[in-house]
Amino acid sequence: MQSLDNKQVIEKLKVQFETFYFFLEFVEIINSISVFIIKVNTSETEFENKWKSITKEIAFGYQTKIETEFLKWNMYIIFVCEENISKDLKYKIENNKFSCRKILEDNFSGNLNSEDVRKALIEKHITNTDLILDSVREYKEAENYIPKTKIWSIVDAAESLKGDKKKQGTLLVQVTKFIENEN
Repeated sequence: MQSLDNKQVIEKLKVQFETFYFFLEFVEIINSISVFIIKVNTSETEFENKWKSITKEIAFGYQTKIETEFLKWNMYIIFVCEENISKDLKYKIENNKFSCRKILEDNFSGNLNSEDVRKALIEKHITNTDLILDSVREYKEAENYIPKTKIWSIVDAAESLKGDKKKQGTLLVQVTKFIENEN
């Protein structure tokens, strides 16, 4: 962010909201996306009263100064709480559409002073690079499968019936008879 002094942004937030700790991280996804990670060191009631003010301050003091539209609309705030936060408040925060996407991580016991811990939060909630995916299995058996029922021998012949309505009608009659005989 060329026109922003990130240290000043964080310092201003720290002065205004003394019971919260602020971190500003950047994630490289097409461009450098801003992620504010905010440690909540207050009661749920005080947090409920202040999260909107924090979001507004970030929106007006930081987001409005971002130069590109892509970066303005791809900004995140992750609120981190040691305590359990009620589902109602979590829903209200995470579904609030003002300014940016907001994420609430509660019951958190990590140390946010660790860059690795902050990176893990970003991986979990934004980049999803923490996901471990099973490799796609090859199903060679399916490729070599030979159907053992008579219906498949009837249906296999259908490939040569394209555009021939008379032969298609005959096939339909054969399949219908086969199904009736099996039941």
